[in-house]
Amino acid sequence: MLAITYGNLYFKWPKIVFSYCQTHKREIAQIVDINGNTFLTNSIPITVKDKIKGAVAIFTDIESIQKNEINVRKHLNKKGFVAKYKFSDILGNSDAILQTKELAESYAKTDFTVLITGESGVGKELFAQSIHNSSLRKTGPFVAINCSALNSNLLESELFGYERGSFTGARSEGKPGLFELAHNGTIFLAVEAGAKVGLIPYDSVTREYLEQFDISEDYSYINPDKDANYEKEFHFKADDLEPQIACPHEVDNVTDVTNVEGTKIDQAYIGSCTGGRYNDLKEAARILKGKKVAKGVRLLISPASKDVYDRCLNDGILKILSEAGAVILAPSCGACLGIHSGTLAAEEVCISATNRNFLGRMGSKDSQVYLGSPLSVAAAAVTGYITDCRQFV
Repeated sequence: MLAITYGNLYFKWPKIVFSYCQTHKREIAQIVDINGNTFLTNSIPITVKDKIKGAVAIFTDIESIQKNEINVRKHLNKKGFVAKYKFSDILGNSDAILQTKELAESYAKTDFTVLITGESGVGKELFAQSIHNSSLRKTGPFVAINCSALNSNLLESELFGYERGSFTGARSEGKPGLFELAHNGTIFLAVEAGAKVGLIPYDSVTREYLEQFDISEDYSYINPDKDANYEKEFHFKADDLEPQIACPHEVDNVTDVTNVEGTKIDQAYIGSCTGGRYNDLKEAARILKGKKVAKGVRLLISPASKDVYDRCLNDGILKILSEAGAVILAPSCGACLGIHSGTLAAEEVCISATNRNFLGRMGSKDSQVYLGSPLSVAAAAVTGYITDCRQFV
């Protein structure tokens, strides 16, 4: 019989270790209850010349494991998995706001999954963070992810993680999934929903453009009927509009450039699928020609495709941009993806000619991303702060 002492506890343990010795097997991570205490045990038989001579048993109090787990979760919170806002941060005295806060506070007392719907920019994550901070999970991590910003394959690996070597480009040490990181906390899965396509009538300009690529099909069938009815009609005169800037952290948080003019930037980015077309880079070069990027500002350029890259190279556009101090990246998503080529650090501000500026989109969740035209980005790169580009054109 084996007698074990653990702290002030004394108990007899005749069966467990010797059953391991008889089977010559290691028993790892076994949970046992002894004298009303729960332990995680690892037991390894000691063999000498193929004969069992004893066993080594290691006990770890489950309570200490749980405390260590809490410390791990707190460490994860330092990485940005933390909810900053509470219900007291939600301002407004309208009946709709007060009723929504009351309803959300009642949900915070449950462990049910909560569906929050609303237009972009109305504060869905603000409510999600407030619910987290009013729940029993408030000491755990708050992990937010914008599902619509990732393709299905990447989304799966982000949510569930992967073992090392799972696929080309994977981290050598593997990566825990967001569900695991959100253990005993809250995971906020945001889905962007709204207009996904805008149709422009097929005309002679479109036809001439397509002919460059040997596309001769007549697409006039997508044009609306002359007597078509619309739910709403909006008419804008582009000449009357100021340059527009989308402010953090929503794409429709839009304002005139004069309202944010003077905001200091650390990085300017022109590129990827949205802002890296030939004319985008051509117009940016028109502003930057003969000028230099402001001290302390990174200007990154990523042509939308190899064809765009080659054309800009042949026409001298990339040379103009490079001489101004820009860093020319390979045709790719570039900084927009937020995992390489311009990842933002905490407190950094970027103005970008891309189409996403959600919280943490380009790196740290403590960074800020403003969206503007390639002209606005080029102007900001020269001055070092958000600037009305009309003074350069």
